[in-house]
Amino acid sequence: MSLANLEEKTKLKEKQVWKNKNFLFLLLGHSAHNFTFHIFALSIPLIIYDLTSSSFYMGTMKAIEFIPNVVLGILIGVLIDWFNRKRIMLLSILIKIFSVIFIILLLATSTIQLWHLYLLGFFIYTCIYAFANTYQSIIPSIVDKSQLTTANAYITFTNTIFNSIGPAMAGAIILYTTYVVGLSITLLGLIVLLVCVLPVKLPSYEPRSHFNLKKDIIEGWTQLYGSKALFSATLLILGNNIASVSTSTILIFYALDVIGITEGQLGLIFSISAIGGVVATLIAKYSKDYVNRGYIFILATFTVSLAQFAIFLSSNWYVICMSMFFVGFSATICNVHYFALRQESTPSHLLGRVIGTSSMIMKLALPFSFLVITYLADIIEVNLIFLMTSMFLLIIAILALRTRLTDLK
Repeated sequence: MSLANLEEKTKLKEKQVWKNKNFLFLLLGHSAHNFTFHIFALSIPLIIYDLTSSSFYMGTMKAIEFIPNVVLGILIGVLIDWFNRKRIMLLSILIKIFSVIFIILLLATSTIQLWHLYLLGFFIYTCIYAFANTYQSIIPSIVDKSQLTTANAYITFTNTIFNSIGPAMAGAIILYTTYVVGLSITLLGLIVLLVCVLPVKLPSYEPRSHFNLKKDIIEGWTQLYGSKALFSATLLILGNNIASVSTSTILIFYALDVIGITEGQLGLIFSISAIGGVVATLIAKYSKDYVNRGYIFILATFTVSLAQFAIFLSSNWYVICMSMFFVGFSATICNVHYFALRQESTPSHLLGRVIGTSSMIMKLALPFSFLVITYLADIIEVNLIFLMTSMFLLIIAILALRTRLTDLK
């Protein structure tokens, strides 16, 4: 296929996606929620610290955020396949709305306690996880299969943009206003999301005649494991996630204490990483037409391996900047293609369970990896951790060449 024909084909897909009202409603609503939710995510740890003056309790809240993904992931996936997916989305939004309203009222009346935040935070983050998985599950129902990569690229693009500017915006709002004002903006974002989801039209839902939780969980696992390319991609991303812990956990200390950069330079490093993610979303929809999707996963893993090795060798912040650009780029392009592959290769009635199972697998090792990395940082030179993760990713990339990933088109 010539370059001109390829560009024309891609533009046609983009026009078709932008004419899809269901997709646009969901993209707009989720973007509004994603942008304003950063205020909530920043406010809750600060409120906890104001109440307790303890970093331990702040850290405990982070653990509560993580529980729904790991512990309830498969169960939520089963529920998504059992029930009407639009109703699940609406219910999760309503629970979040009332939970945020309750926190606002408790703050306004100065009656808020730590257990309120733990309990309501658990509800909110469970609903966030349920909404996100349902969102991913219904995309194949409203977007043509040939447009899934393009649609996921746009979703990831908006997420990356708002995740880049959202924390700064949240910090400014909390600094110059109050928690009540900030959480009211989060509430407004949730209301926008609710209004956008209401008109979305999905294929007719056929109620399940009977439920068997154990059987349904096994079906989801069997579907994921039986799709060898998808399962291989899941394990590959698990490996990438394990290695990424070294970057997110150790890089700040390494850059500030060992390299001796300033806080402003550190902020620029993470901004460069976000820019890498934005660039990846812009080219992701073209990449599959040039490179076998399986090799995209493998090349991305190899690229992160090289970036980690460059950080190991680095003696100035310019090299770290360049490395983090490629880390952000590779992680994002992997995510776009993984979401599309999972949607393309999974029957609709099993998609919720496959998403729940695969998400759990990809994040299950993260707490253990965090403990190992922080322990190693105390007993060896910090830069050696980047060398270890570089070698780890290189081995994973080489092993992936022997899997069914290379059969993908």
